[in-house]
Amino acid sequence: MLAPLATASLASRVEVTGGTHVPLSPSYDYLARHWAAVVERLGLAVHLSLVRAGFHPRGGGELRVQVAPWARPTSLRIEERGALVEVRGISGASRLKGSVAERQGDAARKRLWEARRVDVAMEIAAPPSESPGSFLLLEAIFERGRGAWGFLGQRGIRAEALGDRAARHLLAFLDAEGAVDPHLADQLAVPLALARGGGVVTTSEVTRHLETVAATLSLFGIPARTWGRRGGPGGLEVGSC
Repeated sequence: MLAPLATASLASRVEVTGGTHVPLSPSYDYLARHWAAVVERLGLAVHLSLVRAGFHPRGGGELRVQVAPWARPTSLRIEERGALVEVRGISGASRLKGSVAERQGDAARKRLWEARRVDVAMEIAAPPSESPGSFLLLEAIFERGRGAWGFLGQRGIRAEALGDRAARHLLAFLDAEGAVDPHLADQLAVPLALARGGGVVTTSEVTRHLETVAATLSLFGIPARTWGRRGGPGGLEVGSC
């Protein structure tokens, strides 16, 4: 809803309550740190702030978003990554004992250093929360592309295991082709369509969801297509309109 709101002539404010860190959707941190930075290249100015975290399944979180009017038309092409500039992360926990956030972050840093001698600028967070939970987001920022992977703590999964798992996903992305991670690719589809200038992004993995989003845009008269084998590298192209 943020991209359509930006097409209004005046600024918008959105307040959302419920789950801010839940399975099968981007977390607050993914949107605020990763998605917002990329859509800014399209002229879409979105600022997200977290009032309190809401972890699955209890929720109870709140976030606020400021959306500025969008100066259009524009386009975006992210076809190559360029050189790796920085790997950074944020590891957070609320209402949990045992230094969970620190242990998650340390495990991720250890794996990335041992595997690739990659140093991580890790931030430790303890956001106010109505429910217990933890999260970890790792970002690889390149000259032109970027990828991010987020994970939530789960009952029965040690903090060290979560950190190691997140690091392994980021390592796989570093070794793969494509300028952006697969989740970002499909979350750029609607902003690219509304920007009217269209654009092209390559991704490390073409997902069924990305194919569905492209097909849906086509139903609304917006030229969109994907290429590449599902599960492998490929991309998304959205035509200007």
